[in-house]
Amino acid sequence: MQQPRSEPPNPLHFRPRRRSLNGTWDFAIDDEAPIRGTSRECRSGAENDTWFSPDYSKTIQVPFCPQSTLSGVKFTGHHPTLWYRRSFEISEGEEAGRTLLHFGAVDFSCEVRVNDRFIGSHRGGYTPFHFDISHLVRPGNNTVEVCVVDHLDKDQPRGKQSWQAPFSCWYRECSGIWQSVWLEFSPLQGIARVDAEAFLGNANAPEEHRRPGRITLRIRPFGTSPATISVRLTHNDSQITETTAPARYPVTDIDIDLDSVKPWSPDFPNLYDIEVRMTSSHGVDRVDTYVGFRTVAIADGALTINDVPVYQRLVLDQGFWDGGYYTAPTDDDYRRDIEISKAMGFNGCRKHTKIEDPRFYYWADRLGYLVWEELPSPYTFSLQSQEQIIRDTIEMVRRDRGHPSVVTWTLYNESWGVPDIAHSREQQEFVRTLVELVRQLDPTRPVVANDGWELVGGDVYGIHSYAAHSDALERDIDGAFPLHGRGDPHILDRDARIESSGKPVWAVKGLPTDRIYMVTEFGGIGLQKDSRDDAWGYDKMARSSEELLRRVDSLVRQLRMNPQIRGFVYTQLTDVEQEVNGLLESNRTPKAPLEEIYRIITGVTNE
Repeated sequence: MQQPRSEPPNPLHFRPRRRSLNGTWDFAIDDEAPIRGTSRECRSGAENDTWFSPDYSKTIQVPFCPQSTLSGVKFTGHHPTLWYRRSFEISEGEEAGRTLLHFGAVDFSCEVRVNDRFIGSHRGGYTPFHFDISHLVRPGNNTVEVCVVDHLDKDQPRGKQSWQAPFSCWYRECSGIWQSVWLEFSPLQGIARVDAEAFLGNANAPEEHRRPGRITLRIRPFGTSPATISVRLTHNDSQITETTAPARYPVTDIDIDLDSVKPWSPDFPNLYDIEVRMTSSHGVDRVDTYVGFRTVAIADGALTINDVPVYQRLVLDQGFWDGGYYTAPTDDDYRRDIEISKAMGFNGCRKHTKIEDPRFYYWADRLGYLVWEELPSPYTFSLQSQEQIIRDTIEMVRRDRGHPSVVTWTLYNESWGVPDIAHSREQQEFVRTLVELVRQLDPTRPVVANDGWELVGGDVYGIHSYAAHSDALERDIDGAFPLHGRGDPHILDRDARIESSGKPVWAVKGLPTDRIYMVTEFGGIGLQKDSRDDAWGYDKMARSSEELLRRVDSLVRQLRMNPQIRGFVYTQLTDVEQEVNGLLESNRTPKAPLEEIYRIITGVTNE
């Protein structure tokens, strides 16, 4: 069997000396774990190295979750404790340096051991983690074992995974390993982390696509011996510059000033490749990354890319696939989703309540596709949910702030996880504090606080309206965002409601009005062809492709006629389980001609 998903798993931190651990693992379902009554379900005793020994009678294909077909398991029902095990080989040359064990994402909490020794744990189902296992590996055969615990807790950030039987717009859960697992090898003296950031210089440079700029590199070495760091910058395989500096501990900062650069934009997704080498008496370590020069800002109520206003034509993308479920079957599937979205006229997506695999953002960078990245939601407000949301926020921004395609961070959706935000000052202040945290972590992008309704601040005011007709959509927009209110910080109507949902627009008074106004969910029109008893879309199903197009056209035209609406998010890209309101079926078959959808979404003909 061909090894699944063997492409470089982290394009922003690519180490050539790596080995994928995707493929066949031993697998066990441990439904007796809660009965054992231990404080840690993965262990049978108090000592770190005393683990319960499961019956590895099954195998699973990593990185596909056991609920998926491609995993080879496809179990149903809820199984809170899962076990994974596989062997890997280490050569004597590899064992002489450092060995790093990486996990892309494991849902929800896990503990890991190597060669029967506990090495660490992680909580959070959507963010990466790694361990230095150099002191545990040996030449020849080695074993890694992972115990995963995933309960149906509502204070656990779940995204669209249901905490009960699937219903409405919540689907089956995803548990266990669902992104790539891999090893990296480096000398003992090597590169722990590279963070690269690109800054555009003079916005009034004479040539439209060439501006001076600066790249700032922050390189964190491990080890303390004298070493040299060299940086090679290329664009389209042509070398731009190369610089060398002595390694400094704990951080080496290197700035590269350029006389001219080609900015990144959706129309011109220019990227600059960076090769970082660290040379010491222990050998040479190499890590590759890349940057795109672009600015994101808000001006006159619109998002601007490199000072040019962009009307955001976004599609809601939930990131589910036939076969792989929460994981794309192949790397090409991420690329094809973006290509077909662009063919339908969308210039970006709102990746809905899911921190997606880094390969998706890589293809968005390469293809010129705007992305709103969004935290997975919990469904209660508790100390546990707050702690995990803060942790996920920091890890999300740290992992993905280097992607030029990511233009907005979204924190909460429709008050999921903050159900009393309209009245609870504690919940309002928590969300607004989270906004400020993100602004401190990344001051270069807009932040959405609570998308949909019960707005408390942030840089984008987005409402959700599933009005069935254009006149009802117009009433929702006009009621939420009165045109005469722009510029007056006291005019926003505290009592305004979205007619189609009955939800209040605002949770607090006195919000500033110099923000981006958008309809960030609308449409959701299903096509009457699905035979599932629980299949649904918003309002009644369209009876034909022609009717589907007419209804989408009417809604999009209404949005385009409103001068204060500076973008939209159409629901949605694909059908997902029982929710059959995508423009594509779950297998990515279009429900109407792509060129007709393109004409509606853009207002122009795709030639």
